[in-house]
Amino acid sequence: MAAARRTVHEHGVEQSSLAEIAEAADVPLGNVYYYFKTKDDLLRAVVENYDGDYDRLRAVLGRHEDPRERLKALIATWLMAKERIAMYGCPIGSLCSELSKRDRDATSEAAGIVLGKLVTVAEEQFAALGSVDPHGNAVTLVAAYEGAALLSHALHDPQILVDHAARLTRWVDSLDDPALDPRG
Repeated sequence: MAAARRTVHEHGVEQSSLAEIAEAADVPLGNVYYYFKTKDDLLRAVVENYDGDYDRLRAVLGRHEDPRERLKALIATWLMAKERIAMYGCPIGSLCSELSKRDRDATSEAAGIVLGKLVTVAEEQFAALGSVDPHGNAVTLVAAYEGAALLSHALHDPQILVDHAARLTRWVDSLDDPALDPRG
């Protein structure tokens, strides 16, 4: 699964073949076909595999008592792969964008689920903070990150992510009165 995620991230959904994924995983192609009869089957498994990431992310965020600190920790996690994001784009955003363009079965629907779960993680933190619009603030946060990731990738400049993460962190720090809607 790690090889599939990496290959799809680096080469894109349409350009990744089961043979390339087998080669990246250093397994015979027959082994891949044993578990995944089609590329769509593999893509569904990749999407489902992100559930574990969100469980781990919640555990990391849970180390912080204050929801504001959890939001800042979320922002910090986005910087952990800034070089890869500058090179290949955001793995989640890129996957979701590509899958949403497909007209095939449930993979295009699954795209929204993956990104939606990221919004939900952020929304949980804004709700714990007492925000009057936790969903709207979560969408704003994730959209700001995804936009910065897109620019970072298009311009091959990881510093864009670093600078934007600093802006988002300052925004989170400015949420002095949790009853106020920080989007103004």
